[in-house]
Amino acid sequence: FTTGIYHIPANESDIDKIVDRATMAHNYSKQLPNERKFSFYREDMREKAIRDKDIEDVMSAALKNGEFRVFLQPKYNIDSGKMEGAEALVRWFKNGKMMLPSEFIPVFEKNGFIVNVDLFVLDEVCRLQRQWLDEGINPLPISVNQSKPLIYGNDYVKKLKSTVEKYNIPPRLIELELLETIIHDDIVRLTDTIRQLRDYGFLICIDDFGNGYSSLNLLKDIYADVLKVDRGFLSDAETNIR
Repeated sequence: FTTGIYHIPANESDIDKIVDRATMAHNYSKQLPNERKFSFYREDMREKAIRDKDIEDVMSAALKNGEFRVFLQPKYNIDSGKMEGAEALVRWFKNGKMMLPSEFIPVFEKNGFIVNVDLFVLDEVCRLQRQWLDEGINPLPISVNQSKPLIYGNDYVKKLKSTVEKYNIPPRLIELELLETIIHDDIVRLTDTIRQLRDYGFLICIDDFGNGYSSLNLLKDIYADVLKVDRGFLSDAETNIR
């Protein structure tokens, strides 16, 4: 069960305020990992709620007005030193200032707007790949993150195919990154989805491997092309001989 607790000051008589504060604490407790979830109200919860509301009020207009931009982080082969691909990263330029994903992505994941952003990033990457092909440049695969609401939403595979076909690019130029934690939610359904994506030509990447319930069974059941090991798994690699 989840519980939100607000310590009512002696002079507090505003019932709406009391309920509001307890609700904020309750919502916060839902995010806790343990079974018996309870939280006491803190003022920073209210401040965060206000920030989240400010983001939600303008997110749709921001996407429409081109405030979100895609940057590419290159991937290099350590042995050869050659670039072999890139990862697409989204940034939000709000009021002329760049917001980091940690400021807005959690809000989008909670309210479902992350689906719109994921599809926007895919569209931008496909458009760029098409531009390079038209200029006679041989593009490298670019990876794009795939959120849980998008993967388990309606017509997921159809939406991805539609975007690739819109720009007429080879599917092998797109690498789909799936967080390892997402895979465990419904591995039977996801296995079938991944099969469809790979049959079409997409590359599949398991991200954050080692950050959760990793097992070799996962690698047996999910036909992935790329495995990204969570950096925490190797955080002490320079000092830990084992």
